Amino acid sequence: MSPRRVVIATACLLLAACTKGAPPASLLDAGAPASSVSVDAVASADAGALSLPLDAGAPPAPVDELQARAKKLFEAIQKDEPEIAMAMFFPREPFLALKDVKDPSAYWDKLVKEYKAHIHSYHKKLGKKAAEAEFEGFELNPKSQVYVAPKKEFNKTGYNKVTKSKLRYKLKGKTRTLDVATMIDHESKWYVTHLKQ
Repeated sequence: MSPRRVVIATACLLLAACTKGAPPASLLDAGAPASSVSVDAVASADAGALSLPLDAGAPPAPVDELQARAKKLFEAIQKDEPEIAMAMFFPREPFLALKDVKDPSAYWDKLVKEYKAHIHSYHKKLGKKAAEAEFEGFELNPKSQVYVAPKKEFNKTGYNKVTKSKLRYKLKGKTRTLDVATMIDHESKWYVTHLKQ
């Protein structure tokens, strides 16, 4: 997706989310330069609908921050070493504060175990030529974004969620993809909670 198309999609998504009363998305680290879409620009377009999050003054994470973590995820898949990709998974302490379940720590451990198993599974999918694969980039899926309100999905606070994002790589001269099933945001950064469906 070209930078121009990402910028347009991001701006439209921000407006759509605000119109529904949800806080704007932290999408600026998902493929568009941080300066491409400003809160002021969106507010000017639809001032009556915009609802700013409490941390609206905090700068969004740079574009390459998410790409760097996604590259580590791909490296983990290539080498079949899940620990390399833990920076891409939703951090433990924020998760414990977020989840409204009996034992959030045990639930986080369960999700991490699944995440690592999915990395092993994707490594097998790459096959014998895994070492020759080249990471091309990570494509967040902004069209899938929804705002999950507090108390929904057993959560204490609200957050943005995206599904069906893509890890793009080249192998044997062809561009291929691996799905990233679910990601949620925390402090203007996107993290995986489920790698595969």
